[in-house]
Amino acid sequence: MKQNETNILLDIKEDIGYIKGEVSGIRGEMKKINGSIQNHEKRINTNESELDTLLGKISVVGSIGVFLGGVLMWVLNYFTK
Repeated sequence: MKQNETNILLDIKEDIGYIKGEVSGIRGEMKKINGSIQNHEKRINTNESELDTLLGKISVVGSIGVFLGGVLMWVLNYFTK
């Protein structure tokens, strides 16, 4: 091989090593990002479950309030006639 060809092959080998290092770094960052996403999904699911529970409780309290308000209005209407 000629000296020029040897230099080109060495440059290519260095470039491939650099690319391998960059890809490894990207993979590491992707693992971190995936871990963060999973943590956020867990937190969101927990918050949504708590929200669903609270909305259920609010609907029960609201229904009771409406019923009691209706009874109160009926009683007031009955005694004011």
